[in-house]
Amino acid sequence: MRPSLLAVAVALSMSAHAALAQTTTIGAALTTSVGPLTRNSAGFQTVGQSFVVPSLTPRLSSFSLTFSNFNEGGTLRFDAYLYAFDAANRRIAGSALWQALNSAGSANDFGFDTRLFNLGNLTLSPSATYMFLVTTSNLGTTIPEDAANLLGGNDTNGYAGGALWTASSGTDVSLLFNTGAFSAVDGVTDANFSAVFTAAATVVPEPATVWLTGSGLALLAVAAVRRRGQA
Repeated sequence: MRPSLLAVAVALSMSAHAALAQTTTIGAALTTSVGPLTRNSAGFQTVGQSFVVPSLTPRLSSFSLTFSNFNEGGTLRFDAYLYAFDAANRRIAGSALWQALNSAGSANDFGFDTRLFNLGNLTLSPSATYMFLVTTSNLGTTIPEDAANLLGGNDTNGYAGGALWTASSGTDVSLLFNTGAFSAVDGVTDANFSAVFTAAATVVPEPATVWLTGSGLALLAVAAVRRRGQA
């Protein structure tokens, strides 16, 4: 009897459900704009927001930026990437951890459109610094030279854990790996962005499982006492 009851108790204890994952949202409100993001030398070709990964919620679920038309913005295209960021040397490092290619620019003349990027709960290193960036450098003549967007920004240091960075990378995205590739923007501290992080789901036993497991263990204890009394 004891082995079968023990097996039941163990099986019941393994029947559990995942609790709702803890989430953390970081970001900065829209208070200004920066630009133009374009492929020609009249603006910059790359813009990024650096951030520090929350220690308890290291999985990046989504990242959003806002864009507005500057000139023929609906024909603008850009690629989005996530990289580790070396803030001391103002450059990205390592391989791309995530990418979304050929995203559409905004044709909105009267406001800002949000571009939401789903990163699928990408696990990052807690407390490490990364950069989410968009660039026209890989697209070359596939987009009009004068197509441009403004990027929504923040000028109140809305997010203290990172900053807005721009780079004149032309048509060579590899320049972003060079020391000093990125520069801060006078008067603009951050992008208008939002990033949602989650923690790994924790396994919590069902209330019924706890009761049934306890009952099974109690029966085991009773059986053991009876066997000792019969010995």
